[in-house]
Amino acid sequence: MHKGTRIHREILRVLVCAALSRCVVPQAALCAPQCETGPNIAGVVEQRVPVPPLQGQTVQAASRKLQEFRLRLGKVLPSNGNGVVFRQSLEANRCVPLSTPVDVWIENVAPPPAVEVPDLRGQSSLGATLLLTIRGLKYGGSSKEQSGEVAPGKIFSQQPAAGSMVPKGTTVVVTLAEPVTVPPPTPYRPSPPQETLTLKSNLYGPAIPGELVTFTGVAQGSAHTIHPTPRDVLQISDQ
Repeated sequence: MHKGTRIHREILRVLVCAALSRCVVPQAALCAPQCETGPNIAGVVEQRVPVPPLQGQTVQAASRKLQEFRLRLGKVLPSNGNGVVFRQSLEANRCVPLSTPVDVWIENVAPPPAVEVPDLRGQSSLGATLLLTIRGLKYGGSSKEQSGEVAPGKIFSQQPAAGSMVPKGTTVVVTLAEPVTVPPPTPYRPSPPQETLTLKSNLYGPAIPGELVTFTGVAQGSAHTIHPTPRDVLQISDQ
């Protein structure tokens, strides 16, 4: 390839990458230096790709980045490390053949400091957001439930609970109070008046349980039949 053409392509690549806010997939390979295809030591023509920078990335992120450039992750030192990459065996932007392994060294990162969750009870959504931001925490939104413990629109519960020790950046979710809905009172319905009957006379003598006795009721001036029962309990029915 002509030298002038390569220079023009490199200038175009730099201009395009400068226009991007950041290099992310699929722009990562575009923003990396371009490597030329050429013969290896044995004289076999092979394609070459640049090594991406891996510092500050986790092992999983570094492995994905290498796969984007069609390279592979080599040794991880120490093997039980769970921090971030601080060193790599091949320097960034170096042109290497496809599938070349890249070793990385890991340093453990101290966990973020723990902070105490503030008490948000009685606060508004805006007030809770400000309190959480001051502590380095995040407001994770809210739900609503009926409650008479605080004024409507104020916070009456939260998760994690107030006083809990959590890492910085933890999201706190709250519940806002809604007015309690009171059911309408049951309307008063007076019971119907009881009909009072007065036995004026008994033509057949004392009532015998089970015997029908006809008499005239004073109430409504109607005739009724009573069914005498033990203990002077009378069942009354209209004729």
